[in-house]
Amino acid sequence: MKFILATYTFFFLLIYQANGQTVCQIAQKPIKYIDYITQNPKLIFNSSSNPSCVLALVDSLSDHYIKTGNPESLIALESIGKISDGYLSEFYDETSQNILFGRFDGFLHYLYQQKYIYKKSSCFEFYLEVSFALDILEKRYTLSDLKNKIQKMAVKNNVSDEEKKYIIEFVNNINAQKYK
Repeated sequence: MKFILATYTFFFLLIYQANGQTVCQIAQKPIKYIDYITQNPKLIFNSSSNPSCVLALVDSLSDHYIKTGNPESLIALESIGKISDGYLSEFYDETSQNILFGRFDGFLHYLYQQKYIYKKSSCFEFYLEVSFALDILEKRYTLSDLKNKIQKMAVKNNVSDEEKKYIIEFVNNINAQKYK
């Protein structure tokens, strides 16, 4: 009986804190719930019986970041990405590349700050590495092609020398064979 009461209370609080919104509804206007998403990624991830709603939320947040450059979107994505597994992890591989190539300078700046300023590991580094490695293994492009593309984007976006060095070193350390 105590377990049932605790479970009921847990889900009541979950719905109450998100103003009664489901994950599908939150995905439609994620910025309105950005603090809730960032502070409660496990609740978001575990409360949805519909995985497509969680994917829609991640997609909405990444689209919002690409369009606006709002770092709150990345922070929310980071909080979900750190606890994801299975289907969501695979989605993050693609999402990470979309964000990198959709808003190169801002995302690169975020990754650089996480690693060198805040001394934190970003889940996006892992997802980018996996994504790039799998693309190389699937022969979508070569490592050399990827390096050239990254270098061109770094020049085009006029990123700092430190950030350019960081991303080139990151790409140089991709070992696709590790993911065979």
